[in-house]
Amino acid sequence: SFYLKREESEVWTRAGNLMFTLTVLTSVVFWAGMAWAIQNEFAKRHRELTAPKEEYIDLDWLDYRQAYIEKRCALSWKIVPTPVKVLFSGGALGLIVIAHLIFWRKRLFFGTFSVTDDIDELKWYGSDGMLKPIAPVALAAACLLFSGWIAFSCWSRNWRRKPAAVALEEILPQERAWKEARLEEARNFRLAPSPTPASPKQ
Repeated sequence: SFYLKREESEVWTRAGNLMFTLTVLTSVVFWAGMAWAIQNEFAKRHRELTAPKEEYIDLDWLDYRQAYIEKRCALSWKIVPTPVKVLFSGGALGLIVIAHLIFWRKRLFFGTFSVTDDIDELKWYGSDGMLKPIAPVALAAACLLFSGWIAFSCWSRNWRRKPAAVALEEILPQERAWKEARLEEARNFRLAPSPTPASPKQ
Protein backbone atom coordinates (compact mmCIF):
# COMPACT_ATOMS: atom_id res chain seq x y z
CA SER A 1 0.00 0.00 0.00
CA PHE A 2 2.90 2.38 0.74
CA TYR A 3 4.38 1.63 -2.66
CA LEU A 4 1.11 2.33 -4.47
CA LYS A 5 0.77 5.71 -2.76
CA ARG A 6 4.41 6.80 -2.97
CA GLU A 7 3.70 9.13 -5.93
CA GLU A 8 1.01 11.02 -4.02
CA SER A 9 3.34 12.76 -1.58
CA GLU A 10 6.80 12.68 -0.02
CA VAL A 11 5.33 11.31 3.20
CA TRP A 12 4.24 8.09 1.54
CA THR A 13 7.62 7.72 -0.16
CA ARG A 14 9.48 8.04 3.14
CA ALA A 15 7.02 5.74 4.89
CA GLY A 16 7.56 3.10 2.21
CA ASN A 17 11.33 3.39 2.52
CA LEU A 18 11.05 3.10 6.30
CA MET A 19 8.89 -0.03 6.08
CA PHE A 20 11.30 -1.58 3.58
CA THR A 21 14.27 -0.87 5.88
CA LEU A 22 12.48 -2.29 8.92
CA THR A 23 11.51 -5.42 6.97
CA VAL A 24 15.11 -6.01 5.89
CA LEU A 25 16.45 -5.47 9.41
CA THR A 26 13.85 -7.82 10.88
CA SER A 27 14.75 -10.51 8.34
CA VAL A 28 18.45 -10.13 9.11
CA VAL A 29 17.82 -10.47 12.85
CA PHE A 30 15.72 -13.61 12.34
CA TRP A 31 18.29 -15.19 10.02
CA ALA A 32 21.08 -14.42 12.49
CA GLY A 33 19.02 -15.97 15.29
CA MET A 34 18.35 -19.12 13.27
CA ALA A 35 22.04 -19.44 12.34
CA TRP A 36 23.07 -19.05 16.00
CA ALA A 37 20.50 -21.63 17.16
CA ILE A 38 21.59 -24.19 14.55
CA GLN A 39 25.28 -23.67 15.28
CA ASN A 40 24.70 -23.86 19.03
CA GLU A 41 22.75 -27.12 18.71
CA PHE A 42 25.39 -28.61 16.42
CA ALA A 43 28.16 -27.65 18.85
CA LYS A 44 26.31 -29.25 21.79
CA ARG A 45 25.42 -32.47 19.97
CA HIS A 46 28.37 -32.79 17.61
CA ARG A 47 29.35 -36.20 18.99
CA GLU A 48 25.85 -37.62 18.55
CA LEU A 49 25.37 -36.15 15.09
CA THR A 50 28.67 -37.45 13.70
CA ALA A 51 28.67 -40.83 15.45
CA PRO A 52 28.44 -43.99 13.31
CA LYS A 53 25.16 -45.80 13.98
CA GLU A 54 24.41 -49.49 13.57
CA GLU A 55 21.05 -48.86 11.89
CA TYR A 56 22.71 -46.78 9.17
CA ILE A 57 25.38 -49.30 8.14
CA ASP A 58 23.77 -49.99 4.76
CA LEU A 59 23.45 -46.29 3.98
CA ASP A 60 27.06 -45.68 5.03
CA TRP A 61 28.16 -48.46 2.71
CA LEU A 62 26.27 -46.95 -0.22
CA ASP A 63 27.93 -43.58 0.44
CA TYR A 64 31.36 -45.20 0.66
CA ARG A 65 30.80 -47.21 -2.51
CA GLN A 66 29.60 -44.17 -4.44
CA ALA A 67 32.57 -42.12 -3.26
CA TYR A 68 34.94 -44.88 -4.40
CA ILE A 69 33.32 -45.07 -7.83
CA GLU A 70 33.38 -41.28 -8.23
CA LYS A 71 37.06 -41.23 -7.35
CA ARG A 72 37.85 -43.89 -9.95
CA CYS A 73 35.79 -42.04 -12.56
CA ALA A 74 37.48 -38.67 -12.09
CA LEU A 75 37.39 -36.81 -15.39
CA SER A 76 40.34 -34.81 -16.70
CA TRP A 77 39.95 -31.95 -19.18
CA LYS A 78 42.83 -33.24 -21.32
CA ILE A 79 40.97 -36.43 -22.27
CA VAL A 80 37.88 -34.58 -23.47
CA PRO A 81 37.68 -34.64 -27.31
CA THR A 82 38.40 -31.34 -29.04
CA PRO A 83 34.90 -30.97 -30.61
CA VAL A 84 33.30 -31.40 -27.19
CA LYS A 85 35.73 -28.89 -25.70
CA VAL A 86 34.87 -26.34 -28.37
CA LEU A 87 31.12 -26.81 -27.93
CA PHE A 88 31.32 -26.68 -24.15
CA SER A 89 33.70 -23.71 -23.88
CA GLY A 90 32.02 -21.77 -26.68
CA GLY A 91 28.59 -22.35 -25.21
CA ALA A 92 29.71 -21.26 -21.74
CA LEU A 93 31.35 -18.10 -23.10
CA GLY A 94 28.31 -17.28 -25.21
CA LEU A 95 25.94 -17.71 -22.26
CA ILE A 96 28.12 -15.41 -20.16
CA VAL A 97 28.03 -12.74 -22.87
CA ILE A 98 24.24 -12.96 -23.28
CA ALA A 99 23.66 -12.90 -19.52
CA HIS A 100 25.83 -9.80 -19.12
CA LEU A 101 24.12 -8.07 -22.02
CA ILE A 102 20.71 -8.70 -20.48
CA PHE A 103 21.94 -7.53 -17.08
CA TRP A 104 23.74 -4.37 -18.21
CA ARG A 105 21.49 -3.40 -21.11
CA LYS A 106 18.13 -4.73 -19.98
CA ARG A 107 16.26 -1.87 -21.69
CA LEU A 108 17.23 -3.45 -25.02
CA PHE A 109 15.35 -6.61 -24.12
CA PHE A 110 12.56 -5.59 -21.75
CA GLY A 111 10.11 -2.76 -21.45
CA THR A 112 8.77 -1.21 -18.27
CA PHE A 113 5.44 -1.46 -16.54
CA SER A 114 4.70 0.01 -13.12
CA VAL A 115 2.34 -1.68 -10.69
CA THR A 116 0.35 1.56 -10.65
CA ASP A 117 -0.21 1.52 -14.44
CA ASP A 118 -3.48 0.43 -15.99
CA ILE A 119 -3.43 -3.33 -16.63
CA ASP A 120 -5.44 -2.83 -19.81
CA GLU A 121 -2.51 -0.94 -21.29
CA LEU A 122 -0.07 -3.81 -20.71
CA LYS A 123 1.51 -5.02 -23.95
CA TRP A 124 3.59 -8.20 -23.90
CA TYR A 125 5.50 -8.09 -27.18
CA GLY A 126 6.75 -5.35 -29.47
CA SER A 127 9.04 -2.34 -29.45
CA ASP A 128 6.91 -0.78 -26.70
CA GLY A 129 5.97 -4.06 -24.96
CA MET A 130 7.41 -5.98 -22.03
CA LEU A 131 9.38 -8.21 -24.39
CA LYS A 132 11.16 -6.37 -27.17
CA PRO A 133 11.88 -8.09 -30.51
CA ILE A 134 15.47 -8.86 -29.59
CA ALA A 135 14.44 -10.75 -26.42
CA PRO A 136 13.24 -13.95 -28.20
CA VAL A 137 16.42 -13.86 -30.29
CA ALA A 138 18.55 -13.78 -27.15
CA LEU A 139 16.50 -16.61 -25.64
CA ALA A 140 16.90 -18.76 -28.75
CA ALA A 141 20.65 -18.08 -28.83
CA ALA A 142 20.94 -19.04 -25.16
CA CYS A 143 19.08 -22.31 -25.78
CA LEU A 144 21.38 -23.07 -28.72
CA LEU A 145 24.52 -22.32 -26.70
CA PHE A 146 23.24 -24.51 -23.86
CA SER A 147 23.59 -27.47 -26.22
CA GLY A 148 27.34 -27.33 -25.52
CA TRP A 149 26.71 -28.46 -21.96
CA ILE A 150 24.33 -31.14 -23.20
CA ALA A 151 27.00 -32.50 -25.55
CA PHE A 152 29.59 -32.54 -22.76
CA SER A 153 27.15 -34.20 -20.34
CA CYS A 154 26.26 -36.95 -22.83
CA TRP A 155 29.91 -37.61 -23.66
CA SER A 156 31.02 -37.70 -20.00
CA ARG A 157 28.14 -40.02 -19.04
CA ASN A 158 29.09 -42.41 -21.83
CA TRP A 159 32.81 -42.23 -20.92
CA ARG A 160 32.18 -42.98 -17.23
CA ARG A 161 30.33 -46.24 -17.89
CA LYS A 162 33.41 -48.44 -18.33
CA PRO A 163 35.50 -47.17 -15.35
CA ALA A 164 32.36 -47.17 -13.19
CA ALA A 165 31.69 -50.82 -14.01
CA VAL A 166 35.33 -51.72 -13.23
CA ALA A 167 35.24 -49.79 -9.96
CA LEU A 168 32.00 -51.51 -8.96
CA GLU A 169 33.56 -54.93 -9.55
CA GLU A 170 36.51 -53.91 -7.39
CA ILE A 171 34.47 -52.56 -4.48
CA LEU A 172 31.72 -55.18 -4.21
CA PRO A 173 33.95 -57.93 -2.71
CA GLN A 174 34.82 -55.51 0.12
CA GLU A 175 31.21 -55.01 1.22
CA ARG A 176 31.05 -57.67 3.93
CA ALA A 177 34.39 -56.81 5.53
CA TRP A 178 33.67 -53.08 5.38
CA LYS A 179 30.27 -53.45 7.03
CA GLU A 180 31.69 -55.64 9.78
CA ALA A 181 34.42 -53.08 10.50
CA ARG A 182 31.90 -50.24 10.44
CA LEU A 183 29.54 -52.14 12.73
CA GLU A 184 32.36 -52.74 15.20
CA GLU A 185 33.25 -49.06 15.08
CA ALA A 186 29.63 -48.09 15.78
CA ARG A 187 29.40 -50.49 18.75
CA ASN A 188 32.67 -49.25 20.24
CA PHE A 189 31.52 -45.68 19.84
CA ARG A 190 28.17 -46.42 21.53
CA LEU A 191 29.83 -48.18 24.47
CA ALA A 192 32.51 -45.54 24.94
CA PRO A 193 31.78 -43.06 27.74
CA SER A 194 30.77 -39.60 26.69
CA PRO A 195 33.40 -36.94 27.36
CA THR A 196 32.66 -34.90 30.46
CA PRO A 197 32.11 -31.27 29.59
CA ALA A 198 34.68 -28.91 31.01
CA SER A 199 33.51 -26.98 34.05
CA PRO A 200 33.28 -23.23 33.61
CA LYS A 201 36.13 -21.21 35.01
CA GLN A 202 35.49 -19.67 38.36
